[in-house]
Amino acid sequence: PPSDPKEVEVEVEVEVEVEVEFNITDKKVFLEWFNKRRTHYLKKASHCRILSHTDQKNLNILAKEYNEKQFKEAMNAFCNDGFYLKNKLILPQHFLDPEKFVKFLNDYQPEKQKTLKEKLKKL
Repeated sequence: PPSDPKEVEVEVEVEVEVEVEFNITDKKVFLEWFNKRRTHYLKKASHCRILSHTDQKNLNILAKEYNEKQFKEAMNAFCNDGFYLKNKLILPQHFLDPEKFVKFLNDYQPEKQKTLKEKLKKL
């Protein structure tokens, strides 16, 4: 107990934000990330297990230019894109195409994202 009534011991918890490098260039790490996010957005299991040589090359290029937040935003827009949903093309090869990736990233607008059910009703 403190000897002086004005002395009070206070324990303060401080949250420190540590920037961890987004290392998604490993094929296994990327596929786990892709499957988890795809399952989350589409509400059904995802079992993508293969990346072609071109997909891996594109992944390496994208990972150098974009951060984790941008990957998540692009994935959100990709999984809500009517064309890719309707044609069942929510696959790594389409997500990792650099031109398409930029399109998905630019299409991401959280305030305008519609639920999957709303999108599918319009198709």
